[in-house]
Amino acid sequence: MLHAGDDIVGTVSVVTPGYVRGPWWDTDVILRHPDRFERWLDAHVPRWRASPW
Repeated sequence: MLHAGDDIVGTVSVVTPGYVRGPWWDTDVILRHPDRFERWLDAHVPRWRASPW
């Protein structure tokens, strides 16, 4: 989930290592730099884990 202060803004799910799904897009979105997203998650989302695929 993404938050703005105490408010939940939305939920983003990882579909594959390079694609994400969220409420703001009509289709899955391909990440230009998936490694940057993983580094951001490491820094901001405690205990996140990628699904084994």
